[in-house]
Amino acid sequence: MDFMGFLARLLILATIGVVSIPTFAAEIKIIENGDAQRPAIISIEGPLLLNDDRAFAQVALTVESAIVIMSSDGGNLRAGIQIGKAIRLKEFDTLVMKNFPCASACALAWLGGGRRLMEPGSQVGFHAAYREEGGKIEESGVGNALAGSYLNQLGLPERAIAYITSTAPQSIQWLTVEDARNNGVDVISFEVNSSNGKSATIQPSKVYKISEGMDLFGLDLPNMPLRDMAMDTCQSACSSNSACKAFTFNRKSSTCFLKSGATFSVGYEFAVAGYPSDLIGKINHSAISIHQRTDVVGSDYQHNDGVSLERCIRDCDENTRCRAFTYIAKKQQCWLKSALGTLKSKKGVVSGLK
Repeated sequence: MDFMGFLARLLILATIGVVSIPTFAAEIKIIENGDAQRPAIISIEGPLLLNDDRAFAQVALTVESAIVIMSSDGGNLRAGIQIGKAIRLKEFDTLVMKNFPCASACALAWLGGGRRLMEPGSQVGFHAAYREEGGKIEESGVGNALAGSYLNQLGLPERAIAYITSTAPQSIQWLTVEDARNNGVDVISFEVNSSNGKSATIQPSKVYKISEGMDLFGLDLPNMPLRDMAMDTCQSACSSNSACKAFTFNRKSSTCFLKSGATFSVGYEFAVAGYPSDLIGKINHSAISIHQRTDVVGSDYQHNDGVSLERCIRDCDENTRCRAFTYIAKKQQCWLKSALGTLKSKKGVVSGLK
């Protein structure tokens, strides 16, 4: 599938007015047919009503692959959930474009996308399920249970489900890419760039899997680390650098390590790692956890001089006898240990525990 190509087609369709915001009932239709090389484009516009999921299913069954453009202020909860389930079953992608809202039931359907796309300036909004009785809006426990079950089926973590369903029915929580990342919702952000006003390309932002407590070792780009920066700035620095394929951010020291790739990781409570989905399964995740300013006393069975911390970690990781190590940076000494021993606070020392 030519991802860049079909996003460019979407831009053209939006420019000539194919994508619009109607004021009445939802309209579900194919606005461009696909073929073996590119997906069809399906639009859902307007309030979602009961049985709109059936209308969507009839359209969805006529195509093999599709991207679903969504523009709706919401509507019937069950319709939104069932449309989302159909989208996930068909492995369609979902998209909300700039200045187009997708809220409430629409946002739940959008979450069903195999890839969830947001153009900067788009509006994806969530709130708790509700029912209306006697002219009053009341939160619905049954509705929230249905939504929670659906979100769980999509594989979203508990923090994502809480984020999506916790806002009062009378309010709305508008999703940002940062909120999505912090709450475990995978999204793809893309930007429209035009140099001459006549043609435009759509440039997807780099998308990273963010892993808290993971430190990627090795493959640092030159002149690392970058100092005195925030996590978001570190991620942006990697995204804007064509040589950067992954990064590690140290929350304790506010330092950023941009990397040309990622093959090996260890646990470290203050680290955050970011890497693209194509590296998932290719990174060797060590059982070792790193402890700064910590010495493991006793149980030495081997020591190596003139080695790097990375080499020390790998030596322990690859040796089944090794249960821990202590590394003295000033002397470049690595002490491998056959037992965890007693932990002692000590400056200038780094230890790893299996």
